[in-house]
Amino acid sequence: MICKSSRVFWVRWLALSCLLIVAGCDHTAGFLRSPSTETTEAASDPPPVDPPPESAPGNDLVPAGSDALVGPRVEESLLPDVPPGPSGEESASSDVLPKPRVEEPARPDAPPGEASPPANAPLFAPPPLASSPPLKPGSVAADPVSSVWGIIGLEGFPYGQTIASNGVEYNQLFSLGLDFNIWLWRSQRVYGFADSTFWGQKAAPGITNPKQGMFDFSKREFDLNIGTAWNYYGNWELRTFAYSFNNLNRGDSQVSPQGFNDGVGLENRYYLNPTYADLGTPAFDKARATFLSFGYYPTKSMVDGSGAQFKPGAFLRSYLIWELYGPKCYLYTDDTFLTDKGMRPALFTTDTGIAYRPFDKLPRVEFRLGTQDIIDLLNTDVEASVYVAVRWIF
Repeated sequence: MICKSSRVFWVRWLALSCLLIVAGCDHTAGFLRSPSTETTEAASDPPPVDPPPESAPGNDLVPAGSDALVGPRVEESLLPDVPPGPSGEESASSDVLPKPRVEEPARPDAPPGEASPPANAPLFAPPPLASSPPLKPGSVAADPVSSVWGIIGLEGFPYGQTIASNGVEYNQLFSLGLDFNIWLWRSQRVYGFADSTFWGQKAAPGITNPKQGMFDFSKREFDLNIGTAWNYYGNWELRTFAYSFNNLNRGDSQVSPQGFNDGVGLENRYYLNPTYADLGTPAFDKARATFLSFGYYPTKSMVDGSGAQFKPGAFLRSYLIWELYGPKCYLYTDDTFLTDKGMRPALFTTDTGIAYRPFDKLPRVEFRLGTQDIIDLLNTDVEASVYVAVRWIF
């Protein structure tokens, strides 16, 4: 009996010991488990999280009805501003702090309601170029600058006579003129000019070229006025120039040309109308740029209405227009009063008439009808002529 009871006791003790050993190992494994391992296991298999319910603006960040506090509580004053939603209300709060939103800078010239520029757009991008309005028929494109400008003209003289540079009277048939201007120093408003005129003489006994038939004429004179102009202030302009009047036909000789006049001059101009403000641009119209001026010839010689040479001195000049029917039709007068070196009145020259621009598509083509007169104030002699002209202002 004792042996049997002892055997049963040892079997029960052995079974109880095994159970305690198993329980102790399990408890030891849970105790020895590291926090990093527990965090990794929890992160690898996160429990499902229900979406937070919506809450009214200004509530705490913890969703309403939640028993647990997710993350530390943050004061509202430290939270970033959340832009209002489409309806003007603030966005609903969540259990996760909202990511600060970077506003894209609005374009200064963007009209209301226009979408913001993309993120990669420059902050100060230049505004888009506006489309140019269509030009009216006959108008001139408003280019910023023009390097050259002037007038080309052809004049025909059905009646009259004038004085050549050698002092001999002749009947002019036509003249071909070029008034050419070019910028020399644009930033300082300095430009060069050359005003040239070629004169043809009517056929006459001993002055003819039979090979030309009904178009018979003789080359008579070539005049050149070349210099520089400086727009030094406002509408004021200073000019320095040299002139040359060259006789291309016979003087006293019947077989060879001779005689000329030349010299230099100074002139100060004041332009009267706003046309001068367009100087150096395609909008500038030289034929309409009115002015008053005064000047002086330091040297050398000219001829008066009687053909006698004299030394010029001071002069006054004016160019004026008066519109009749708008800009297409106007009266004009170009007058010069000249004295000799002793300041005695010597010559008065005038070019007066009417100008008309009939073409809308060619607004710079101009026709003129006028008179050119030379009045000798010393000898009371007059040389008058009538002409018709066609000109192109460029």
